[in-house]
Amino acid sequence: MTFRPDEREWKNKVHPAPVAATNDPAKAARRIMTDDGFNIGILYRGERRPYQIKAAAKAIDIGELEKDFAL
Repeated sequence: MTFRPDEREWKNKVHPAPVAATNDPAKAARRIMTDDGFNIGILYRGERRPYQIKAAAKAIDIGELEKDFAL
């Protein structure tokens, strides 16, 4: 969203992507590199599970951590 009048022209330039989404990362990268920069929509839709941060198994003792970095 923009409030500057000189930046409102982008609304006339953007357009829906002329291709369907793909699950091939290389094909999606080629599309991005060859488009005009004004495509909107989903170009890549993968099937990977989202990254999950694993909880630490135990609390870390700072004293033990300092020993690893001692000179």
